[in-house]
Amino acid sequence: MGQLKDICTINEFLEDISITYDGYTEWEDGSCTLMISNLEEDTALLMKEIGLKNLGYNLFHSENNEIKVNEKLQYIEPFFTKKEESKWRDIISKILKYERRCSSEGIECPFEPSILQIQIATKWTGNITKNLPEFKDFVTDLNNFVIESLKTNIAESHTKNDFWRTMLAMRHGYSHDTTKWRARNKMEIAQNQREFFQDAVGKEQPNTPVGFIACQFKLLEMCSYFLDSLFGER
Repeated sequence: MGQLKDICTINEFLEDISITYDGYTEWEDGSCTLMISNLEEDTALLMKEIGLKNLGYNLFHSENNEIKVNEKLQYIEPFFTKKEESKWRDIISKILKYERRCSSEGIECPFEPSILQIQIATKWTGNITKNLPEFKDFVTDLNNFVIESLKTNIAESHTKNDFWRTMLAMRHGYSHDTTKWRARNKMEIAQNQREFFQDAVGKEQPNTPVGFIACQFKLLEMCSYFLDSLFGER
């Protein structure tokens, strides 16, 4: 998935929600036309809801090639929910696969399964964040799910991973009073947060529902890559 934007072109929007199109044409008057074959009923309904006109023969036309994603969120939220669910299931499946491998090889798995981990995975599978309180809650839970369960079980080299550093910065920034911290530590946390948000949404802070969803997706993607590194898959 590319960078999820608040305002984007129609084809960028469709790519973000994983709808495949066969053809895309931008016209000089600012409109666009798309061809989408093998059209499913829910996809056809979505095209109508976001303002595209069905010309027949799997052709759709929009008089404006710009879409304000936040205004359409009520129609596309199920797509984001499915995508979030898929990302969580990917993380869980990697952990389970590694646990089975450790068991078959007779070595200790760094993850210690707990009721809390099961509760967190159940809570967030298919649950998107659309505002700051929800995103803070998600950061706390993801930190408990991964970082806290691994702190005493992995080599120090893995704690230099971008995901690990980003999670610590987000967690400290949201959950701790840093006013009495050393200036260097506060600057490092702020810098890591800014870099993450800039990469995820192209600005210093998310301030829209789509922005918070994009940041949530980014953290889950980083988590998945971190697990690949930890498990020796990359």
